[in-house]
Amino acid sequence: MSGHTTRRKRVTSSNDKLTVIDLTVTDPIANLTVTNLTATNQTITNESAIPLAAGTTLDGIGFALPISSPVVGAVGALVTKHLQPFEWESTFTAEVVSVVDSGGAAGGKASPILLTLPTMFYFMMGSYLEITVASVDAGIEADADVLFGVGTVVAVDSTLASAEIDHNVLNTITLSGGAGTGTTESAVVLAQFDNLADAIGDIYLNIGVADADISATADITFSGVFRMFGFEVAS
Repeated sequence: MSGHTTRRKRVTSSNDKLTVIDLTVTDPIANLTVTNLTATNQTITNESAIPLAAGTTLDGIGFALPISSPVVGAVGALVTKHLQPFEWESTFTAEVVSVVDSGGAAGGKASPILLTLPTMFYFMMGSYLEITVASVDAGIEADADVLFGVGTVVAVDSTLASAEIDHNVLNTITLSGGAGTGTTESAVVLAQFDNLADAIGDIYLNIGVADADISATADITFSGVFRMFGFEVAS
């Protein structure tokens, strides 16, 4: 234990729970497994180098730091949270959706619901969207460029941007004879979404057809799959 120092004021334990109050540890600890740890009134001074060496596992530990504090400091009461990985999938076969023509420069748009979110806070790491257009009715050109994206708000017009595609980047499918296929994989980036008060509610498959490619409200028939993965913040 050379080079290892521990200052401990009080440690209490029960059969399955360890509570540590005012504990300071320096130098790496190797091969330590901790389950169901509750810590109170701690100060973390170097969060990028917490002294745990290779072989150490922490099961069920999380920290809720005050958002108002720009520096990791005296935390007060820590609330244990868990990052729970998830993967959601929505498949659709021979879906028929009406693309509504605005009658002007806004073009045509549609926003069927892909997923209804549970009450949760989550971090999205990435997503995948695959669409195969089988046919379009008269009113949409047979060689039209049809835009698809996945977002937390419905489409405003045919261009699709911002929150209209915040869960999958824009996917443009150029039809040939009224049919076509396209796939997109969003970059693996960390984006957070707060649906704790059900403010988001639904995730939409947004569809846009430019004014030059649509002359009247018309149906589009397509199949495909949408997948997204990330981490839910669970208590």
